Amino acid sequence: MSGLFGFLGSEAWAAQSALVVTDGAIVYKKADFDAPIIGYFRAGEKVRISEKTFGPFYRVKFKQGILGYVADIDVAPQKDGKVSAKPGKANKGKKAKQAKTKSSKPIANRSLLNRSLYGLTAGMVQWSELFNQREFSDSMIFYGAKASLPFKSILDGPFTLDLSAIFSFSAPSYIQQASTTPVSSMIAIVDASILYTFSEMMGRRLISYFGAGPVLTYNSFKGTFSATSLDILEVKVGGAAVLGAGYQISRRRSDMVAKIEGRYYFTESNQLAILAAFQVGL
Repeated sequence: MSGLFGFLGSEAWAAQSALVVTDGAIVYKKADFDAPIIGYFRAGEKVRISEKTFGPFYRVKFKQGILGYVADIDVAPQKDGKVSAKPGKANKGKKAKQAKTKSSKPIANRSLLNRSLYGLTAGMVQWSELFNQREFSDSMIFYGAKASLPFKSILDGPFTLDLSAIFSFSAPSYIQQASTTPVSSMIAIVDASILYTFSEMMGRRLISYFGAGPVLTYNSFKGTFSATSLDILEVKVGGAAVLGAGYQISRRRSDMVAKIEGRYYFTESNQLAILAAFQVGL
């Protein structure tokens, strides 16, 4: 309550209007990126923020009777309905002095939520299939590509659209053992998941997220089974559940991010995957 009366009293006359410029801008309980999250703003919202900054934060009126702190790069102060200062002006000036060259200047405390990231992914998949009501499985190496894109939805919050496609060109051991000739194989898993970032820590460098979405699996095996040459092809549609974390390795003009994820694919036969990814912001 003391923070509320302080803001409405001495701070009320020093408040200013601002425009939220980051979709899913996080509101923290304290002026600390490791503080508990109390809510989010959508891009385009008009809010009331303090004229002075608290480190790289503005104090903000989140809801009636609730105050929080928002990163200075997520809001743009306004005057007479127009932007009067660039987002993160104070923080940007501080970092500019530390930079040796313009091209190598770090981008401080920038959230990954409004960045488009592209890169490679690889890991282990427990591939399973049903034959004659019996389940066979094998641990296999998959590799491929992934893209993580900002996602605007009707719901408030930090959502990301994650597109992933992974492949394996070796046959599962149970297929190889059943064939009397070398097996030609291709397996693909493609999914599009909506991810929700539920925490940002370590100055926004570490994020944790979960999500779900549709998945499509494709597998093709060519071999000789019981003296008969067969071409087995299957396409299955199901759902994917995702739980993961990402760490921002570099804060240069092109962010570099490492991720580790657990994915569970729900189809006719379920698959469990543990994947690592390396992405770059473009």
